[in-house]
Amino acid sequence: MAKRLLLIAFFVRAITGIGQPTASVDSLFRLVRQHPTRDSNRATNLLRLADATVYTDPATAMRYADEALAISEERHWTKGIALSWRQKGNAYYVFSDNPAAMDSYIKALNAARPLAIRELDASLFNNLANIYSDEKQYDKALDYYGQFLDAARALKSAKEETIALVNMGTVYSELSEHGNAIACGKQALDICRQGGIDYFVPIILNNLGVAYEKKGDADSALDYFRQSIALGERSGNNDARASSLEESGKLYLARGEDANAGRYIRQALALGQQLQSAERLADAWQSLSQLYEKQHDYAKALDAYKQYVLFRDSVSNDEKRASLTKKEMQFDFERKAAATKAANDKQAAI
Repeated sequence: MAKRLLLIAFFVRAITGIGQPTASVDSLFRLVRQHPTRDSNRATNLLRLADATVYTDPATAMRYADEALAISEERHWTKGIALSWRQKGNAYYVFSDNPAAMDSYIKALNAARPLAIRELDASLFNNLANIYSDEKQYDKALDYYGQFLDAARALKSAKEETIALVNMGTVYSELSEHGNAIACGKQALDICRQGGIDYFVPIILNNLGVAYEKKGDADSALDYFRQSIALGERSGNNDARASSLEESGKLYLARGEDANAGRYIRQALALGQQLQSAERLADAWQSLSQLYEKQHDYAKALDAYKQYVLFRDSVSNDEKRASLTKKEMQFDFERKAAATKAANDKQAAI
């Protein structure tokens, strides 16, 4: 039930200046408070404040982005308009309101076109692609990932090019286009190795293993999983390592190599406990239950299955709680927005 293919998350933050140093929320709030003049400096600080709070308080971040947008429109500041719409899209994305996020990103993209800022375009292409991928509109996801890839190459950014290729590879795997998935993975692997981008390599190796496994080439799959496990341990990328251990265990189990299957599954279980990952633990216990059942050790198989159900339900409950939290945040945002509108209407009537 855990994700076999590992996506490299890349959510470009909405600070106004590339390479601008980060600042604390308190210091950003002081800057906004100390600069009440409605100009591009205030809009810039509002956007940085919105960016700093979007994950912890997206409703407030949205209000900052709204003010920045209003100022940018008043000043006819095109870059500010584009960045404000992007930040609004980020807040909507945190709310899991994909249609509103998409609408905001498209408005940002349209505003940004005459500016020809590659970094900004790249972030918008990637964010739009992520939404289309979430919505399983894979053709559109591939189109925007392709544009993201072009922008990354124009910027000569090995990291962003890697991310684009890996994310494209996951979409191709979902479409069962194994040849394309493998080609993307190998390109990403070459870029990482040439550029010394070590942390991504275990993820790419894991995904290549899954692609070969789905293609029916178990030997190649196991070879990539072995490499992912070794490099994951070396680099500290334990999620990729746990995934590859689990996938290896399942392949050995299907091959009838019970000793190898047990060894890999138990390592995956131990790492899942270390990571405190309910998803990884659920998968490992399920595979262990299947191994015990195959060995006719039904008491252990039942105990392992009970553990699987326990962690499977924990994942389900976590997802439900996350969904409820997002819904509560959305309601809070709508309530605050309504209160702001009422206050503004009252002020206008005076």
